[in-house]
Amino acid sequence: MKIAVIVYGMYREFDIAVKSWKFIGDSDFDFYFSTWSKSIQKCEPLGYDLNEDVTPEMILKHIPNAVIDIVNEDNVEFDFNGLGPGLINSTKMIYHWKNGLKLIKESGKKYDLIVLMRPDSYMMLNDDGIKKLKECSLDDRIYGCNFIHITGIKHYFLIDTFFCGTSHNISKLIDILPNKITFNIHTELAKYILSLGFFVDAVSEFNFPVVRPNIRDLDKNEELNVDTIIKHLRLWDENNIK
Repeated sequence: MKIAVIVYGMYREFDIAVKSWKFIGDSDFDFYFSTWSKSIQKCEPLGYDLNEDVTPEMILKHIPNAVIDIVNEDNVEFDFNGLGPGLINSTKMIYHWKNGLKLIKESGKKYDLIVLMRPDSYMMLNDDGIKKLKECSLDDRIYGCNFIHITGIKHYFLIDTFFCGTSHNISKLIDILPNKITFNIHTELAKYILSLGFFVDAVSEFNFPVVRPNIRDLDKNEELNVDTIIKHLRLWDENNIK
């Protein structure tokens, strides 16, 4: 069993989140990073305005064998015409998905499964959870942290923070996605998955909170765990993410 993990998007709080990635030492997993050369996080009400440089060493110190592409966003020709902030972020996400898949193809390695995950996911998988991940191999589905929800006529909702599936299925999904998303990504992803004849199988163990910068100011009496991650995430979300 060989599994390629595409870690995509802005670096953000990878330094903290990676402490929870218990599968790093498993030889079945290879890591491919597609990220920006700048990590920018803002939340004015909480006093955060971060603009940090990203270097290969910041990733390699945690995952020495990772394949890394750190991209200067200014060098990418995006078409953001008519897009609001949410759609701009979704279009950037798809860029990293496609770039991550490109890195896999360039490696010449063959994989049974591909995982799509963010650098800031606090991914608490125990041995049983890692075993479940390795079993995400049925050909008729993609695995995620929730099912596709029907919210209206031809309107769907799907959380986009984590996916896993056969190399064929994930590659096919990434290949057909357009470079520019012009509607809600949560609906569009669901539609594209359904158009391929797949559905999303929800695995509860894959529902991970993301780490926000305010966790850096963890009180000395607090322990770094899922509960404190969620507590700080909610505080960040309540104060207008930028």
